[in-house]
Amino acid sequence: MWGITITREDKSYGWAIVVLATPEHIFGREQVTAAYSEEPKDSLRKIVDRVKEFYPEAAEKVILKLAGSSGTRTAMKKGKQS
Repeated sequence: MWGITITREDKSYGWAIVVLATPEHIFGREQVTAAYSEEPKDSLRKIVDRVKEFYPEAAEKVILKLAGSSGTRTAMKKGKQS
């Protein structure tokens, strides 16, 4: 959600406003805390798979970079490769 207004002279002013929510608020505390015991490589695999559902043309290397994963090859070896 943006709080920017356009004037009659087509000039924008105002502050950008975002509404943030925690994962606990969106998914529920039980579901979030259940993932605490998950291995990082399994979480990374879930992230990659989920992004691929929405953007099947996306290269896995790019998704891993966006996810902030370093050492992506070793983290992904046990998961399925796309």
